[in-house]
Amino acid sequence: MGMSGPLARRGIGAFAAVVVGLVCLTGSAPAIHPGSGPSPVTFVAVGDSLTNANSDNFPGRDVGDLSWVHYVTGGEFVGGWARGGAQTSDMVVSARPTSADVLVVLAGTNDLAHGCSFEVISRNLVAITRKVGVARVIVAALPPRDSTPEAITEFNRELEAFADGRGWTFVDPMAGLRSGDRYAVGMSRDGLHPNRAGAEILGHELSRAIADVDE
Repeated sequence: MGMSGPLARRGIGAFAAVVVGLVCLTGSAPAIHPGSGPSPVTFVAVGDSLTNANSDNFPGRDVGDLSWVHYVTGGEFVGGWARGGAQTSDMVVSARPTSADVLVVLAGTNDLAHGCSFEVISRNLVAITRKVGVARVIVAALPPRDSTPEAITEFNRELEAFADGRGWTFVDPMAGLRSGDRYAVGMSRDGLHPNRAGAEILGHELSRAIADVDE
């Protein structure tokens, strides 16, 4: 037999209060989406042996532990092109359009060794960035070349001014590898290429630059 009168009304009222309370609690709890959070910054890299190093297939993202890319934690590597001995003209030909947040270019060492002028190198750098098609560009200073330290110092000075004029981000990630204008002890195997310890420092510095590039 069902309830009636005041007792029934009290029962209905209590039930309604519970429903309202559940609705309020449900509305106040934020939705939880597993795995949600900010996406990592994606980057593409173009360069020569300083970037390729001992990689088995750099464009395929099979990166060796002598490459600075191996040590980047501030971004996700999504591809690029690098080859030992490459000049910036080779990079213009071989680089491909890539979808990424940031382009990192570390180039010019081999151009200088072949007597290329800064005018030619800078023109090729512009062509590389246009071909890859990524708006946010980081250009890195060259590491020391112990046989011709003055040429590297002068190049880096010109590169910084040029990058600033283009609206690119110039980064000198080599401070931890240098002693004066040459490699510090224990940072290079040949006075030209970073060893594993040098590549790790270089990667960490560029990682910070990649993560810090303004939106």
